[in-house]
Amino acid sequence: AVFVCFAFPFMTIKFRRVNKYYKMLYYVSQGMKNEEENYFVKFENCDVQKDNVDAVACVFMTWNRKKQEWMRREVYLDVEKPLPEFGRGDRVGYLTQSNFLIAYEILEKSVLEIDEINEYGELEEQSELRLTEIESSAESN
Repeated sequence: AVFVCFAFPFMTIKFRRVNKYYKMLYYVSQGMKNEEENYFVKFENCDVQKDNVDAVACVFMTWNRKKQEWMRREVYLDVEKPLPEFGRGDRVGYLTQSNFLIAYEILEKSVLEIDEINEYGELEEQSELRLTEIESSAESN
């Protein structure tokens, strides 16, 4: 009984991260999923733990119809898995669960020319021809 009283708190602390990881996998199989198509910008190292799982941020740019501007969208990847082979400006279709990337497909390579992103996640400069092409395709969808 003394062993159980001392072992229980230590075992729960040690295996808490494993339990959270299995909980995340359970939510992936049971929970609601979100499907999107956006333009890849870059990977960012961040000190984020989503459900006690270390994550790397995958930054996408998406066109906001209401505000008529480009918005920054972060999707998290598990640190222990290899990073996808996204190129800057690729149009990527992806499936997320609880903001974790589950599945992805590269739809088009180097569609959007992204020059620079400021601290607010907005595009600094961009080719006007490419921007109008993207806006017209976003409005048609």
